[in-house]
This record gives sequence, C-alpha cells and structure tokens, in this order.
Amino acid sequence: MTAGSGRYRMRNVADSRSLSAFPPPSGRAVGSIDRALVVFRWIALASILVNFVLDHNSTVGDNPALAATAILVVCAWNLYLSRSRLPIRGRLLAADVVLSAALLLVSGVVMPDNLVGTGPSLLALTYPFATVLTAGSAYGPLGGTVVGMALGVCHLLVREVNGTDLTAAVLQRAWPPAIGYVLLGLLFGIVSNLLRRSSEEASHATAETIALREREARLAERESMAREIHDSVLQVLALIHKRGKQLAESGSPSSRQVMELAEMAREQEAALRSLILREPEKGPQGEASLRTALEAAARKVRDLDVSVSSVGPVWLPGEILEELVAAVREALANIVEHAGASKAAIFADEQDGLVQVTVRDDGVGFEFDEARLRAEGKFGVLNSMRGRIEGLGGQMDIESRPGAGTEIEFRVPATTQVTQ
Repeated sequence: MTAGSGRYRMRNVADSRSLSAFPPPSGRAVGSIDRALVVFRWIALASILVNFVLDHNSTVGDNPALAATAILVVCAWNLYLSRSRLPIRGRLLAADVVLSAALLLVSGVVMPDNLVGTGPSLLALTYPFATVLTAGSAYGPLGGTVVGMALGVCHLLVREVNGTDLTAAVLQRAWPPAIGYVLLGLLFGIVSNLLRRSSEEASHATAETIALREREARLAERESMAREIHDSVLQVLALIHKRGKQLAESGSPSSRQVMELAEMAREQEAALRSLILREPEKGPQGEASLRTALEAAARKVRDLDVSVSSVGPVWLPGEILEELVAAVREALANIVEHAGASKAAIFADEQDGLVQVTVRDDGVGFEFDEARLRAEGKFGVLNSMRGRIEGLGGQMDIESRPGAGTEIEFRVPATTQVTQ
C-alpha cells in the first residue's frame, strides 16, 4: 500500500488479541439498562409534577416557590442528561447523587410541619431511586450500596430538617425507604454485573465460534491443496528420486536420461507453482465470492486499518453481492468521515441460507436515535444502506454507544432477488 492509503490485512479471527481491539456487542444489555433508567427518571419526575399540581396546598406548605424551583432544577438536569446521551458515570453520577440528596433535604423544608413524619415526602421518595439504580449499573453492588446508604441517611435527616421529632413511630415509618435505597443499590448492582458478564461471555463465545469455523475453512483449503500436491507433485518427485539413485548406481548415465529427469523436475516445478499461485476457486455459475469482494473494498479504504474475516468464500449472485458490498463500502466511508476510528473489522458468515456481514469500529460511537438523526439531516448514509439491504429482503441493525464504537449488521437471504 502507498503512504496514507490505509492498511489492509486478512486476519485470522482466532487471534483473540485483535478481537479485543473492537467493542463487542456485549454493550447492548448495558445500553438498554441505561436507556431504561433515563425513562425511569422521567417517570419519577412526572410523578413529582402530578403531585405538585393535584395536591399543591397540602404538600408544599408555605414554600411553593422553593418547591417549584426544585422541580425546575430536576427538569433541567434530566433534560441535559437526555440530550447529552452521555453515560452517567464519574462526575455526572456524583452530581446526580448531590441533586438527589438535595431533593431529600429540601423536601423537609417545602412540606408542612410534621407531615414528613406521617407520610412520604413529595420531592424525594421516588427520584433518588433512579440515582441508586444508576450507581448500581455503573459500579456494581459496591457502588449501588454506597450511594444507597448515602441517600438513605439523607432520607432520615429529612425529619430533622422538617422539625419532626424522631420518635419510635416516626423512625419505624422512615426506616423502610432508607433500607430500600441500600438493598436496591446492592441487588441492582449484582444484576448489572451478571448481565455484563453474561454479555461478555456471549461475545467471547461468538468470537470463538467464528474463529473455529474460519479455522475449519482454512484447514479444509489446506487439506485440499495437500491432497493435490500429494497426488501429483510428491509422487513424481519420489519417482525422480528413485530414478536418480538408479542412474547414479549405474555409473554412466546417458545425457538423454539426465535430461528426462531434468524435464520431469521442471514440469513438477511448474505444477507446484501453479497450485500456489492459482486463482481463487470459481463458484457456482453466476455467483462470486463475498470474501474476495470485501477484501477488495477494504483495500481501497484510506486512513483506516480494516481487517476482513469470512467463514469460507460465501458465494452470492452478482446482484446481491453488488448491493451488499456497496452497503459495506458506505459504512466504511461513514466510519472514516465521522467515527474518528483507527480500526475497523468486517465479519462475514453464512448459515442456513442467511448471509450476515458485520462492520465494527473502535471510534467515538453515538447514541442511535433515528428520529433525531433524521431531524438533524444526518440519516442520509444510514438510510441509503438500509435501502440497499431492505431491497434485498434483508435487515440492517445499528448498535452504538458514546465512547464504545459502532456496530452495523447486515443480514440478507443468500438467494433473495433484488426488489424494485
């Protein structure tokens, strides 16, 4: 390759080190949890708004302005988290903990005197659960437990802020939510860790399966070539060796006999060279190799290290191959232009009449929201790829998270005819 032309290599999937450079599809479960938590936050906020509107006089006491300000702060915070689509980790999670703790303490101020001791607080019973769940998802049972304990303590302190005497009856009503924060953080952290480990194990199992199938395909190719060499070249070389020994033992071989041996050796040299340098095996009439086409597409990519792995040649009719490879080329071009990636990997497989091509990159990733991308005018390339694949009767799936790269999966029937 020329300078700046983007490196290309044919990679054996069995190399687990190269696989680890790409974000596995295991992020799907974790990403789904994060999206569910965002929805939960808005539901908790909606409950605050409903209570504020329907039970305004009896729930905010003499501090409606402070209650309204607290609600607006929660709205603004949730709007920021939803629009930024950033994982709630590190400083964002710390800020979320502070906000939830503040809500708990403010509840003691905005509610009428002594009401906190007889029932749940308006602003703070539900929403802090979202913070606890987020901590458990991000940092496992330990993180969930620590944040749950911190908010549980704040829940108890609400009574002090409100001026409620901490009698036995009051504490009996206050303890269950406080303990609930701790238990929820612990249990959700355990569940999140189990989901994450299960996803990683599934990802590794998939990679190992692909590696095994490709290794079997390579071994089959080697065995086929070995049989041809054994059936032709090696047998003739053994004959040349035997005749050469006989001539040497005769003491006076003629020039004609030596020339015959030399000619036999030359023919076998040509045969062996032909086996090594022969063109790829031809597929069925009217079909071409998907692997060869993907390798050619990868070689043309600039400023990106692209690897191609395929379980066998995967023979496809010309019209299907052309559209599928065109979609892959568009995906690679989009990676070069927008992903900020240094590596991309293409995986091709065929099973039970279904061809699957996956394009992964190690770029910046994004939160996939089709409606938002269309509104921002950024869905053109993705829509073009989808159109090509759906025109083949197939499907396209996109999985991406900020900071975790992007995976685009194309699935088409191997015998589908292109639709108009």
